[in-house]
Amino acid sequence: MSEPTTAPFPLADVPEQSLVERIGPALQNGTLTVFDLVREAHALGPREPARAAAMLAGVLRHGPIEERFWLQALSRAISDAGPLSVSEVVTALDAVSELAPNGPEAMRERILSALSGAGRDRDVAVFATMSADLPGLSARFWYLALRACLRLGQTSGALQAARGVAIAPIENVSHLLTAGAVLLRNGLADEVLAMIELNPALAQDERTAALRADALLRRGGAEEAALAELQRAAAFDPDDLRTIDTEARLLLSLDRADQAVAAYERVPEARLNTSMRIRKGQALEQAGRIAEAMAILRAVLDETPDNTALRRRLVGLYERSGQADEARALHMAGLSLRAQSLQGDLADGVARILASDDPAAIPAERMAWLERALEERGVRPETDWKRHARQLARIDGLILDWAQARPERVDELYDLVEPEPEARRILDKALAQGKGALVTSAHVGLLFSGPLVLSKTGLPFAYVASLPDLGQPGMTDSLISTSTNDTAAVGRKILRALRENRPVAIAIDGAGAPGQTERLLFDRPIRLSDFAARLAWRIGTPTLFPCITFEQGRASFRLDPMPSPAPGEIEPLFVARWLDAYVAGLGRFLLDHPEAMRGTGGFWSRIMHVAGGGVQPRQAQINQLDR
Repeated sequence: MSEPTTAPFPLADVPEQSLVERIGPALQNGTLTVFDLVREAHALGPREPARAAAMLAGVLRHGPIEERFWLQALSRAISDAGPLSVSEVVTALDAVSELAPNGPEAMRERILSALSGAGRDRDVAVFATMSADLPGLSARFWYLALRACLRLGQTSGALQAARGVAIAPIENVSHLLTAGAVLLRNGLADEVLAMIELNPALAQDERTAALRADALLRRGGAEEAALAELQRAAAFDPDDLRTIDTEARLLLSLDRADQAVAAYERVPEARLNTSMRIRKGQALEQAGRIAEAMAILRAVLDETPDNTALRRRLVGLYERSGQADEARALHMAGLSLRAQSLQGDLADGVARILASDDPAAIPAERMAWLERALEERGVRPETDWKRHARQLARIDGLILDWAQARPERVDELYDLVEPEPEARRILDKALAQGKGALVTSAHVGLLFSGPLVLSKTGLPFAYVASLPDLGQPGMTDSLISTSTNDTAAVGRKILRALRENRPVAIAIDGAGAPGQTERLLFDRPIRLSDFAARLAWRIGTPTLFPCITFEQGRASFRLDPMPSPAPGEIEPLFVARWLDAYVAGLGRFLLDHPEAMRGTGGFWSRIMHVAGGGVQPRQAQINQLDR
């Protein structure tokens, strides 16, 4: 039995240049319908785009071009009741919109509204992307696209739509607020401020005031202006939790702890979420209300016993308030929890990590930010660098857990590290000056292996960390704890170690490092301590930047010398030069070793995601509407 044959399309043999003229008679005598032609054009699009375009041109010249006709066809396609699919109708509408008397923008918005009203979020997102290069689209168009992308979890599409809202005249404050939240989430504070400037009528809304304050804070350098905006917003809605939390965080950064506590106390504590309660506890601590701080933080820890950072803070509070037994009990309970997850020997733990992946090990938005920085600078890392980065972050955590929860087996950690001979030479040269050395790290690489490397040199050393110092065995022998010491005591202990000509390791992007200033890392402001630079100028202590990577199953430790003061160079100029050199070295390290990003702690709290991505050909985008 022979196979059935498909009849050729009636105009298949007509040359492309004659196609437009031949379509008219075919429509008039009933040989073809508009729907036949649109469907054929859609099918030809991927392989013969010029012929498909000619066919659509014939439809538009000889067939119905009224928007109403095509919008009705779209409605039927959406409900699966028409002869054409959604993507086929959109192909025709895409061409019709270019001929619309009131411009293509209005037609595009009607198309998007129809898709949105039918709940076709994925189609909305695709159509918005294919329309992105068309100027003059309304804020409502982009707002509908934004809502669809947010529901779909499409970060890149949501950012594109938010940027579309931001450059259009906005009539509805909810459009502005939703777009602003997405822009801020992606670290684009300047675009939020520009959007508010473009819409002065909406700038008077108290909700806009809170958004503007948030943007000013994230941009940095405008704290007082941000505080004024927050207080204006609070006057309209004194119970709004988001405004209260932002205001309190700002007041804390301005060292106004009493006012921060007062802000949180405007609402019952039961309304505060876990993060807000922790910040309220920090405000109480800074305000000197230690007993109240311990009470609220202990309540949170009882609810979230795995919060190791909170446990360390609380242990320090107990220790500094003279409750050493309670501090030790709390610390040991935490170690017991962590010990339960440590099975076998250290090598087994490392092997298990290297044989697996944990997508939650590094926040995705921070990894996306670094990926974009790499792309913009033409850096092409290994294809599996993200997986490797997550593994190294987990190994770094394993090192800390092992050092604290397995002090009797801390020697196993030394098999994991190997100081480079050149690093030892540089360190010895620095110490030869008799003024100690500051190993100024950041939260990158295998951070917790740094003290191990210094210990393996056999030299007396010190390191600054938030780990509590309760006299327990293990790695605390050289510890200068920011948890169980106040800032003044930390500074005194660092100076004592330097006078004893010891190297001191300190992460200058961490909360425990005294003195804060801002620098740009690629395109994001981060906070760094100027403490090391000032010591280098005042007492001549050499400073070194550690580069810790993981190669062939071991942590590799390299040291790069940092600038020294030039003769006659005044302190502010040297400090600025030193910080510029530091952030440049940090940037080079991340570009050379993106797998060693670590992604948590220190400066990473200031890093927000900026989405990127290429643009597909237009017909490929339309074709996605039916997938």
